[in-house]
Amino acid sequence: MGADGRQLARVAGGLSSESAGGAAPRRIELTPFDAAAPSRWVELDDSGRFLFAAVAPGEYELAFAGVARRIEVMPGGTYEIALPLRRVAAAPVVAEELVVLAGEGRREPQSVVYGRSGTLLELLPAASRSAPSLSETLPTAVHDAASRFGGERAPALGGGLQHELVSLLDGVDTSFARSGGRLRLFLPSAAVQRVGSRFGGLGAEYGRGAAGVIELSLRSGGEWPHGSALGVFQSPSWRAAPRGFELPRDDRVELRPEATLGGPLRPERAWFFVAAAETSTARHDQLDGALLDVGFQVRTALAKASLAPDRRGAHRLTLLALDAPVERTVVRPGSADRFTPCRCDEQQRLFSLHWGAQPTPRFGFEAQIAWRREETARSATPALLERPLDPAASPDDPDGNRSLYFDRGSGLRFNGLAVTGGSGDQRAPRDQAGWIGTWSTPGAASWQGGVDLQRASFASTSSLGDEYQGVGFSRSLPGGFAQPQFVRRYEPSVTGCCDSLAELSALHLERRWSAGRWAVRLGARLDRQRIENDLGGTVVETDDLAPRFGFTFDPGRDGGLLLRASLGRVVQTVPLELALRELSRLPGGANVFDELGWNRATGRYDRFRRRGVPAPAASIGDLDAYARDEAAASLDWLPAAGSRWRLQSHVVAWRSGDFYWSTDQFDAEGAVVRDVRNWEGGWRRGLLLVQQFDARLGRQGRLRLDGDLTWSRIRGNTFELDDDALYEGLGGVDPETGEGGVTVRFRTGHSPLERRWSGNLRAAWQQPVGRSWLRLGAQLGWRSGAPWGRTASVDLVHPVSDEVIRSSRFVEPRDARRLQDERWLHLSLAWSGPVLGGRQSSGGRRGRISGLRPEIGIEVANLTDEQVVLGINGNTGEPLPGVRALQAPREVRVWAGVRF
Repeated sequence: MGADGRQLARVAGGLSSESAGGAAPRRIELTPFDAAAPSRWVELDDSGRFLFAAVAPGEYELAFAGVARRIEVMPGGTYEIALPLRRVAAAPVVAEELVVLAGEGRREPQSVVYGRSGTLLELLPAASRSAPSLSETLPTAVHDAASRFGGERAPALGGGLQHELVSLLDGVDTSFARSGGRLRLFLPSAAVQRVGSRFGGLGAEYGRGAAGVIELSLRSGGEWPHGSALGVFQSPSWRAAPRGFELPRDDRVELRPEATLGGPLRPERAWFFVAAAETSTARHDQLDGALLDVGFQVRTALAKASLAPDRRGAHRLTLLALDAPVERTVVRPGSADRFTPCRCDEQQRLFSLHWGAQPTPRFGFEAQIAWRREETARSATPALLERPLDPAASPDDPDGNRSLYFDRGSGLRFNGLAVTGGSGDQRAPRDQAGWIGTWSTPGAASWQGGVDLQRASFASTSSLGDEYQGVGFSRSLPGGFAQPQFVRRYEPSVTGCCDSLAELSALHLERRWSAGRWAVRLGARLDRQRIENDLGGTVVETDDLAPRFGFTFDPGRDGGLLLRASLGRVVQTVPLELALRELSRLPGGANVFDELGWNRATGRYDRFRRRGVPAPAASIGDLDAYARDEAAASLDWLPAAGSRWRLQSHVVAWRSGDFYWSTDQFDAEGAVVRDVRNWEGGWRRGLLLVQQFDARLGRQGRLRLDGDLTWSRIRGNTFELDDDALYEGLGGVDPETGEGGVTVRFRTGHSPLERRWSGNLRAAWQQPVGRSWLRLGAQLGWRSGAPWGRTASVDLVHPVSDEVIRSSRFVEPRDARRLQDERWLHLSLAWSGPVLGGRQSSGGRRGRISGLRPEIGIEVANLTDEQVVLGINGNTGEPLPGVRALQAPREVRVWAGVRF
């Protein structure tokens, strides 16, 4: 159901409009669960149809003939609400249920859909006032330390990896092309109408991500003018000091404005929504005595317009334009001194055009084209690189250069720019087009089919220069280490290097039908992927068929209890980063190098060892996309008509395998070769049990409670997109022990993203006080600690050739230890004053809200200032350096402004 689209409701079979005993019901009412918003109603027309215009996403109560049902409207969703009709004074009612249509009307087995929308979303406080932070409220969503400190832009969902997630913004795929997935776009929460997730039992229209989908929906126009102008105040001194760190802070107050405006341009024909906001995560860190502002600063501007060319609402055009540049200073988890920070400025742009149509009651379709550009410039932060060089030092000593020194004993990086690829830039454009149509056949059945076309590319230039490696870093030692080992001198990039292109296409088709208490879905999705490297050669070409099957059983035929089950396969997109790193042919600044060993006699790195280049084509097998096979079942319980409670239970069992791997191996003669292929021995499997409830309590349901609880078991032997240390150097031995196969040990275990228990409890309350309102929101979350195990660097030596492969290994089971459990409590309290300059009115299609409401509020993120370690250095067993290893400390934010 489109955010701005016209929604059609009809009574199946029609209604007798009059009879000897009286008239049949002719009026249907849609009531939002936002107590401040008006109800809307329409009457049955002569053709037996109801027509709602511009139903925004949100939660509603649908009332007809004295019977009510809840409905939660999501963009792109399809809903069927059963309302048993009463006879009115013996009027002959032909139909026995009411069907709400949005292009396709059916009771369908669907994926598990969780989400927050409308006023509820507005009231819930989060770690920051950004859309990615809202993903933390979704069941099964977890973050690692890097994700949390990166603005929560990389959640993992449904037991999968961060890269196995598809992110959609108003139906547009905004996933990061480099990794094949991930929530990437950074938006202020003020512009978001809904955040939701889907996993387990996805329909054939969904693909490209094995773990699930996160959907963000922007606010839209609507038939009533609405908007806000708020000033959000933040101060470094309002954030609690992280435990163990004395960060110098000042008392300056920073203003972050947020403004939105939407409404009709022409009633029932044209609508608009615009927003502008400045958002900051306001986080600081300390590195080698220097204070770093490592927060995300985002300035967002967006405009959205919709047009209905005809009054029947048969067609709807929606245009979206968005610009969201990001400024930030990056400190990698392994950074150890002031030379490692990097300034990373991102440009995020998106344009899309959506066309939705319902030309006939039985046929509807949606078509969409989109253009997205993402660019990142990586550069050294000048103020942090002012340490003067020592002209008397050896050029191979840290005081004589600004190259990167990597301590393989501690896993920490010193002296240079320690970001992937060093300084440089990357570009990730994505162009896409899609069409989906639904045709309802006579009876309770329909066909749905569509095509999905994408052209995504990733280009990166790097400047690593020299990278020194050894054990025991010290500036006072020759070569920079107690045990100097080697230096890699990377060849500079050349023009045209490292551009990789992916052409993705999919064809999907589903047949859906209902009979009595049963609704069945049977479909398939055909995914095709073709990837070119920087020379324009095709390096990956796959065709994968993914079947989907599901059914819903309604034992009471009243929607009060629904049993659903599904089986299916989802194919993962091959990441362009794999083509960039392993399948490119030209020097790109980070993929071609000469490796020189340390010479004790000369005190220099001058012993040539080998030349590293991408894997030759002869050593690359036919790379295939991997897939996730899953079975899901759920039970939805709505105890009675008009009930204020709803319960949902869900179980998902899944398995993935045949992953990509790219490792160094020994050939028959003992030479080091790069091996790129699918690995049949790689596997992950998981079991998720999810329970969710929501309730409306108190007078008029003004208190909303919402909660979920997830139990998960995720096991496997690799939990990376491409594990470069996985079973590496087979045939070599550890020179310290003489043992072989050491990288194989302790690989199998629980996922570092597994949380045995995770849960969320949310509350939103609105209470009138005279002509004003008090608004309270609270969010309590908890996660079991992440499993981890100690690791160590290892040199694998071939017994014949004496060639060396440097890798890492687990020295204990990968899940031998667990971090502390995580907990947080976010709280918000706001006062919304009486209407100024107008009055509030509601009712009917012409109902509207006029006038301004002043508002002031305060929110506290992590009210109890819970502080736990989120990231561990596996080499040392110590927390990652800096506050980035810790849960973000308490922060107070204050806002003031007006809404209308």
